[in-house]
Amino acid sequence: MVQDLLKLETLHEELAQRCGAEPTFAQWAAAAGVDQKTLRKRLNYGTLSKDKMIKSNIRLVISIARNYQGAGMNLQDLVQVSLQKCFAMS
Repeated sequence: MVQDLLKLETLHEELAQRCGAEPTFAQWAAAAGVDQKTLRKRLNYGTLSKDKMIKSNIRLVISIARNYQGAGMNLQDLVQVSLQKCFAMS
């Protein structure tokens, strides 16, 4: 569902560039080939899925950082460095 959200966001950006202005929600839905209610559901579900994925990844980073906690850095520093590397990759 996160991939679907990214596709919808990309479509929105393309519409904005083509139109030279922010597209209406109806235009966005039409370009996606769905009605407005369906687009809203897909956006909401995609956003919830993205949030869940981010939270899971943060928990994973913290779990991995705990394994290196005795290497002379405190947990907060390890998590911060790990998160910075993750965001630099994306």
